[in-house]
Amino acid sequence: RLGPHSPEEDAQTLINLGDSYFQKKEYQQALKVYEQATQKKADLWQAHYGIGRTLEAMGDTDRAILAYQAVLQINPQQGDSRSRLEKLLKMRGQPDGNMAPAPNKKP
Repeated sequence: RLGPHSPEEDAQTLINLGDSYFQKKEYQQALKVYEQATQKKADLWQAHYGIGRTLEAMGDTDRAILAYQAVLQINPQQGDSRSRLEKLLKMRGQPDGNMAPAPNKKP
């Protein structure tokens, strides 16, 4: 490292590393790195998107929904997050536009 990096540069480096872990299906590592990126710079939608994709791949629908909602708060134009969020809400039995957390399902 030749000089100080900005928090955004550090976060982008972590996002790239998270993407690499995600591609290799190393989801726990990817999640950890994406979360580190949000600690460096909380308003980078790409880090929240990575968290959402990773949680979705791990089957953690509730937390994936929260991550995609975070993306859309930062960048409302991020269409892939919107379509993934709508898909997960449908799977959970909620209407497309309802961004509220789901009630607990009864067995």
